Amino acid sequence: MRIAPRTRLYAAMALVFGCAMSAGGYAGFRVVGLWGFHAGAALAAGALLLGVGISIQLCDLQTNEVLDRLLQDDVRTEATTEAALAAVTLYQAAVFPLTSEGVSVTERRARRTAAYRMAADEHLPRPIQVAAAAALEAIDQGDAKSTTTELIVLRRTTRAYRVGHLREHDGQLS
Repeated sequence: MRIAPRTRLYAAMALVFGCAMSAGGYAGFRVVGLWGFHAGAALAAGALLLGVGISIQLCDLQTNEVLDRLLQDDVRTEATTEAALAAVTLYQAAVFPLTSEGVSVTERRARRTAAYRMAADEHLPRPIQVAAAAALEAIDQGDAKSTTTELIVLRRTTRAYRVGHLREHDGQLS
């Protein structure tokens, strides 16, 4: 049976405090007087310092557990969704340039290929693939208004897959 490190640290802290109190009481009982007092005070100070060290380790451990839970698979998903959004946006900029001589045909083809490859990536969640496909279709048709609408949908869908973003699943926020 595997015991969590956090539980082991709590048990160690309780054991250290219990041992320090017992040893201090015993020393005070056996050596009545000033020596007993000094021995008990030294043990209590040592136990207190050890307890502070264990508490710091517990805080670090808890922080690492929370970060691990947050960043398990979401980082890869977030990165691929952001890359797909960037590729589609770059393709849009190639199809609708600000100047008439802004983008060559070769560059436009390269951006289109990159956008389609990113939109078909197997690590993308299905809603992102659908939104990216709709945006790419609107760009290929050359309609600037529907392209803008589809890119807004893609941006909103991408935002839902960002780490730390609250999203609703089965009526619960996660």
